[in-house]
Amino acid sequence: MVKSYEKAQMVAAIIVTATSAFGAWHYSQPALASVPSLSMPGAIFVGVKHGSASAPVRVDVDLRYYPSPSLTLFDMVLKGDSAAAVPPDQAGELMVGFCGAMKDVHLRKSSNGDELSFAPPIPPTDSNPKASEIGLEYSLDDDCVMTDISPTDFQDTTVGEAGLGWAVSLQGKTAAPTEAFAGSHHRYAFPRIATLTLPAEIGSLGIQAVAAESVVSIEPRDLPAEYVPTISSPQVEDPTAPTWSLPLRSADTTAGFRLTGVDQQDETEAQRKLFLASAAAGTTGGGLIWLVGSTGPVLKDVVQKRQNRRPPPAEKAGEAGELTPSLGNETDVPDSIDYLRLFAAPALLALAGSTLAWVFSRRRR
Repeated sequence: MVKSYEKAQMVAAIIVTATSAFGAWHYSQPALASVPSLSMPGAIFVGVKHGSASAPVRVDVDLRYYPSPSLTLFDMVLKGDSAAAVPPDQAGELMVGFCGAMKDVHLRKSSNGDELSFAPPIPPTDSNPKASEIGLEYSLDDDCVMTDISPTDFQDTTVGEAGLGWAVSLQGKTAAPTEAFAGSHHRYAFPRIATLTLPAEIGSLGIQAVAAESVVSIEPRDLPAEYVPTISSPQVEDPTAPTWSLPLRSADTTAGFRLTGVDQQDETEAQRKLFLASAAAGTTGGGLIWLVGSTGPVLKDVVQKRQNRRPPPAEKAGEAGELTPSLGNETDVPDSIDYLRLFAAPALLALAGSTLAWVFSRRRR
């Protein structure tokens, strides 16, 4: 007969095992989650309308991104040579285009909020020319949109060494994702940027590349306060404030701008939860051993009750008038429940150990 305290032990073992197993799963999730993949979010090109300026125009580009997994905001400032104080009427007409995932861009003037209109750089054509200068072989008539900007329509200025010069300040947004994260791990990807030359015979208008001295600066904003990139492409000089600055004409040779790193504040919390998960996993292992030990008497009682329902062999023989030799004391035969307990405990210990090993192997990745 199973005693009440033995049943209580089994119930308690079940509760402890189930609760600790759930705790191990719950606390391990931030550490074991993998960061989703993040594709390159398209490309940006800048040029000058053919014949709108008497000489190649220097156009420096400042891009400030506010990354997001769904809606990316950015500020774009186009400006002239700060050392020459070029007036707006000498800047020509600027052509700014967006390709790939950036094609859905909305762009407006920072000064008054007027939204700019976009159209394909060239009308539909069977030749399907590619914008190979900005990589990834974008189709100019299907994968890109472009807007025409005249600096004379803007009231923005920039202060340089020689005085005031022209500038164009824009604000944009796009559904192209620029961030992916899981737990403390964050990935960022920003579009390629280049200058584009498009001969007039290909499209309805010609586009000239900007001057060789043109520079692009890219700065991610709103990153986690304690974010430290472990991988950057191209390499950043200051990991605590990641930015890129390089000649615009050479920017198209990069495969995009990427950051991969860890938020130290979230990482500390993830380590704490991983410790709790390990402790809960250890408790689960102990609970399993306790459960095996406490279920032994209960299972043994069930087996004995089933055996007691059968008539003893001696009684059967007596009823038939035959003598049956005694087989010895019943306790001399090993009980099947002892074999169950003998093999179940090591198996459950192996299961708990392999679970812990799997948790730590996933964490090291």
